[in-house]
Amino acid sequence: MSEDLYVEPDPNKIVRFQAGDTEYMNFGDHINSEMVYENWSTARKSEDNTAYDQQKIAPTVTSVSASSGKRNLLRGAVLFLGLLCLVLLAVVAVLVVLWIKDAAKLTSERDKLQTIYSEMESLSRNLAQNISQLEKEKDLLKAMNCNLTSQREISCCPDKWIKFGNSCYSISTTQKNWIDSKKDCENHDAQLVIISSTEEQEFLNSFRMRTWIGLTDEDSEGTWKWVNGMEVEKTYWEVHQPDNGGPHGSDENCAEIHNRYLSINTWNDLSCSFPLNFICEKILW
Repeated sequence: MSEDLYVEPDPNKIVRFQAGDTEYMNFGDHINSEMVYENWSTARKSEDNTAYDQQKIAPTVTSVSASSGKRNLLRGAVLFLGLLCLVLLAVVAVLVVLWIKDAAKLTSERDKLQTIYSEMESLSRNLAQNISQLEKEKDLLKAMNCNLTSQREISCCPDKWIKFGNSCYSISTTQKNWIDSKKDCENHDAQLVIISSTEEQEFLNSFRMRTWIGLTDEDSEGTWKWVNGMEVEKTYWEVHQPDNGGPHGSDENCAEIHNRYLSINTWNDLSCSFPLNFICEKILW
């Protein structure tokens, strides 16, 4: 019976405890308690070591996962910044293109304005030349009209001359003797006035001024002639004139229109050296 108790145990029938599970031997077999304990202790240590290894590996796995998450976040941020830079570059490019277009448009408008300004200056110069040419042509036409021999009433008198009938008249603003008065009229392509009608006499009387007229008897005493050499026919002497009654005797050889009477007869003989205003006449035809 003692031999049976110390029978060599069969390894295939030894009970092993793993992960909290119990495996049972076949009934009728003998158990070596020491071997069972040894096998159980070995299995327990193996389980403890496995649990320790798992705890040691877990932080590493967690650390690796955290590091991978940071890398993904950084990659996303870089990608976002890259896209933002691309958008900004696109906006800048669009603004540059728009600025270039506006600058080109402004340059074109400036060139157009410069062209218009140049054209206006040219037109202004041409207009000034045309006006000058028209003025010359107007003066030429006026001169041609003045040279016509028709009897139409055409005003061709110089500035500040007065037209009456077919003649122009100028009353001097200065006083000269009869000889100098005659020369002054001739210098203006005119003559001391020759009175050829009652209407003309009345017209000259209307100025109410003492003025020389183109009548003299200096060549032959008592024979009065006009400056054109024609003897006087119709006269308008004042009463008792001409009297040749100057202070030096018979020296009143020139005629004037006097303003002391309201009558049409206003001629008076006077010394030719006496200073008076004078009337020049320019005959139109």
